[in-house]
Amino acid sequence: MKSILITGATGGLGKAFTSYYDKDQNHLYLHGTSLDKLTKLKESLHCEVTLLPSDFSDINQLHDFIKQIEPLHFDLVINNAGIGHYGPFDEMETDQIETMIDLNLKALTLIAHTVLQDMKSRRSGYLLNVGSVASYFPGPLMAQYYATKAYVLSLSSALHEEAKDYQVVVSCLCPGPTKTEFHDRAHIATGSVLSSLFNGKPERVVQGGIRDLMKKKRVSLPGVGPKLSVFFSKLIPDGLFVSIMKNIQQKR
Repeated sequence: MKSILITGATGGLGKAFTSYYDKDQNHLYLHGTSLDKLTKLKESLHCEVTLLPSDFSDINQLHDFIKQIEPLHFDLVINNAGIGHYGPFDEMETDQIETMIDLNLKALTLIAHTVLQDMKSRRSGYLLNVGSVASYFPGPLMAQYYATKAYVLSLSSALHEEAKDYQVVVSCLCPGPTKTEFHDRAHIATGSVLSSLFNGKPERVVQGGIRDLMKKKRVSLPGVGPKLSVFFSKLIPDGLFVSIMKNIQQKR
């Protein structure tokens, strides 16, 4: 039996990861903000499931969650919970900014810190932090989201190097636009240039990320699109590339 923690399990890539690991020999520890959604998800699964509802934007709930997982031993952790918002940075509500910091940075970091201590002591385990192709460059009109994902990639790359001597694997999954609820929550309009790019299938992203994790790769860029995006971002001058990104995202 494998013990697997998945955060943000009720939607998007988290739900796809949950479906992928819904096997009899696994014990899934599923996190989500809504207990109702988690309960409904559990009813559709076949393996052993433990629900861990928590709102990571509430610091007390986040600390309680960390206390819950501290004594547990996970073979695999999918650090997936996160959020994004579309629009000029200065027009964001303060609570939107704080929530993105709490989910995309604080929760991910504290969870990684907690589970890696146990994995390194056991000299076994896999940690997959979910970043984005956005990790590689600035993104005007989603400035903070892109910045948080750059942090995830940087942190994961460093942890990959720190952990490998302990037979622990840390990897960062950096998918391109994917058909999930993310673009609805981020208020990216249907029919826009950005929306039309959301054509990746979550199942394929998950399969690619898991495959690369098992190969002990530092970063997973599943699909041709993300690889090309990163490639061209290195060829085009920074100022021009950021302008191109702004023009693309304005056509929403």
